[in-house]
Amino acid sequence: MRNTLESLLLFVCLCFPASAQITDACRASVQHLILPSTIESPAMHPAQPLTSIKFLFSLGGKDVYLATALKPPYPWILTTDQPLTLLIVYQEEKDRQDAIAFLRSMGSGGMLLNLSPPALDNLKYAAVHCENRWSEFLSTGSCTVHDWQYYEPPSCIVIPTANSPDEMSRLAMLNPRNRFDVVNNFNWLNGFQIPLGAPVQKLKFPVAKIKEFAARNQGH
Repeated sequence: MRNTLESLLLFVCLCFPASAQITDACRASVQHLILPSTIESPAMHPAQPLTSIKFLFSLGGKDVYLATALKPPYPWILTTDQPLTLLIVYQEEKDRQDAIAFLRSMGSGGMLLNLSPPALDNLKYAAVHCENRWSEFLSTGSCTVHDWQYYEPPSCIVIPTANSPDEMSRLAMLNPRNRFDVVNNFNWLNGFQIPLGAPVQKLKFPVAKIKEFAARNQGH
């Protein structure tokens, strides 16, 4: 226990002198963000297959990625007939501000998961969980939205200050494992789920670009 607390103290002490560098990295990521090839940390998931992120296409000022759980050794194309997750990175400032305004308007309707959200200034990308499966997405380009989750870049995370052993223990338990771990409350900003009985929300994407992506990734 003592070693754990000493490590946490060292961790907290080391975080803050680099705050200026983190701010610079955050600013750069908010201007333009390229997602890595996986949403999980290999160090945190040593015995599990990692969730792959695959770039689909750019659409206006947004980059669209596909995230789906792989089950090696089966080919990717055979294991995607499951509800899809799309990642949308708002690369153009207008699109980013539109996403922020949309999220704020959702708050006025009381549909947000966090009714007291943090500042949205660094919002950069969203995970959209679709009810559609890959085969339907490939043929129609349609995503019937189940829920949205909004994030800031990992480089914008500000680790809270720990002033007591209890707070350090709490921070250790909240250590972020991956970009979908909404309970860590670090780079997750807010989100919402479509309630039962609410109007269906659909997103449409160009089928031709999805088919091009499928052709490039066949058997991978």
